Amino acid sequence: PPLEPHPRVGSGTTWQPEETPMFALHWSAGGWSMATHGLLFLVYDHQGGPRGVTRGVAPNWVMNMARRPLGPGEMDLRAMLSLDPATVRPRGYPLLFQTGETFEGKPLVDAQHPHDFFMELAGIYTWRLGERTGLQVYAAPVGEPALGPVAFPHRTSAAELPVAVLAHHNQDSTHISFGVLTAGVIAERFKVEGSWFNGHEPDEQRWGFDPIHLNSTAARLSFAPGRRWVFQASRGWLDSPEELAPGRDVTRTTASALYTRTRDHGMLAGALILGRNREEEEAGTDREDGVTLEGTLTYGDRNHVSGRYERVDRTGLVDVSDPESDPEVAVQAFTVGWSRDVAHLFKLPLAAGVAFTVYDKPDVLDPVYGDSPTSAYVYLRLRAPRMEMGTGEGMHGTHRMH
Repeated sequence: PPLEPHPRVGSGTTWQPEETPMFALHWSAGGWSMATHGLLFLVYDHQGGPRGVTRGVAPNWVMNMARRPLGPGEMDLRAMLSLDPATVRPRGYPLLFQTGETFEGKPLVDAQHPHDFFMELAGIYTWRLGERTGLQVYAAPVGEPALGPVAFPHRTSAAELPVAVLAHHNQDSTHISFGVLTAGVIAERFKVEGSWFNGHEPDEQRWGFDPIHLNSTAARLSFAPGRRWVFQASRGWLDSPEELAPGRDVTRTTASALYTRTRDHGMLAGALILGRNREEEEAGTDREDGVTLEGTLTYGDRNHVSGRYERVDRTGLVDVSDPESDPEVAVQAFTVGWSRDVAHLFKLPLAAGVAFTVYDKPDVLDPVYGDSPTSAYVYLRLRAPRMEMGTGEGMHGTHRMH
């Protein structure tokens, strides 16, 4: 069996529980085992309160993967693309209390930035040293270093909610890094990795390639005690990640627990993720934490109930032009959603859903956000069908789609 059964493979070189369902179209060609993943949301996005706006957006991505035996191990090739630059607009989509990256040279606030057209172009080679041990090398002009959990666009626990997590830039924002080299050791249930990568956030030119630099480092330990759990802890030393704060390096620390349990006609997926950014300044240490607890329950094959709790530290919400003078505040968000697969479009399941978010914030933000801002989403979701895999056989196993 492969050292990494395909259901265990997450974004970049992350691990997810082996019981995680795989949503993909699968075929073989010339000795390669191929899979295409993808996700498209059509969202009516309403953000309430004085800072809120309403807009229609379409976050999306598609990913092709190819795997084959090669010499003493296996070769994986990946290409992941997104049309977000066209369907989400350069400024991104409205999302209250979200921060990170820039638009027209100013900090993005209350908006989630679009993903770049090139999200991942990578090659992975895994040498088998023994029946359950191996060495792995990951090289990517654009890809994901060994820092953080499975990125939110790929997490099964987040797959039915159409918007990003507020703690994205505390936990997994490096999932698009222009320049990544990672080496790791796999020993049955453990994986130890180190990365040399580009710690700068992507620039505003979303259609092209950013300059490739290797200026930051990260290390991660993953542990899969069984088929239903994966734990990880990681730390990264990022060189000037924010374009508007050159010279301000960040130390990011993350820890997470992912859980998946499948049944004949359903599934339960959950995630607890902690992330901390720490900046060393002349005036002392600036620390921002982000906590995410999320889950999705699927029942009757086609009904999905989702929930997410978030707590994030924020600055720059009141005075966007001078975030340094802004007070640091803690914001909490509570999201619930429901969706149902209602049809098939070219054999791809199409779901309709709704989601709502309420916030808890300090009174100092009332003049800017109002007393009780809320967010609401009505959406359609299109993705690849679910594959039923042979246990432990990965992408080479027997499968059926539904």
